[in-house]
Amino acid sequence: MAFRILSISDDVEPLEIDGLHWHPLRHRLDVRGFGLNAYSAAAEGDELIEDHTEAGEGSTEGHQELYVVLRGAARFTLDGEEHVVPAGSLVFLPDPTTRRHATAAAPDSLVLAVGGQEGKAYEVSRWEDRFLARGDWAAGRREQALATLRRAAEEHPRDGATFYDLACMEAMTGEREAAIEHLGQAIALRPAAREWAREDDELDPIRDHPDFPA
Repeated sequence: MAFRILSISDDVEPLEIDGLHWHPLRHRLDVRGFGLNAYSAAAEGDELIEDHTEAGEGSTEGHQELYVVLRGAARFTLDGEEHVVPAGSLVFLPDPTTRRHATAAAPDSLVLAVGGQEGKAYEVSRWEDRFLARGDWAAGRREQALATLRRAAEEHPRDGATFYDLACMEAMTGEREAAIEHLGQAIALRPAAREWAREDDELDPIRDHPDFPA
């Protein structure tokens, strides 16, 4: 009988991504049937769940999500309505277009997130590789971060956001030509990346390049 047992707090070190503390449970356990992650916050008011929807650009399709407050409390804002959710409570969002955001409403809060798309077989979300890479980058594991994004770019050659993050990291490590090439690919695949690049200081090391596209 195959099984895995772990403690979220003790066995899965959170990765810090733009202020979020993300525990990559699906990746750690190699769950392939549904999305599974956790988020923690040390202090009241810290961000727990980033402001987002689960629907793709111009689409109403995407994951349904279930959030389980395991410890502390979470202050959810759901389509503009605020709800304080204590430990032991669930927040189910069946509509992928619902805008969601959460901050800690108590110190040492922990939220489990489970998701999947109704009526479709689960596929690993592309953002996970970007989060893993960002977390490794923040922790100083730069080569590992670059390797993750390069693999992701090969596996998902139509994902502009992956090429954008790869360009940013290459810019910061002095790989100017590769960064310019991948930034161009990012913009071709996702035109909004041109706007991102105009204000992104991670791209400052290549901003003087004659082929900088923004």
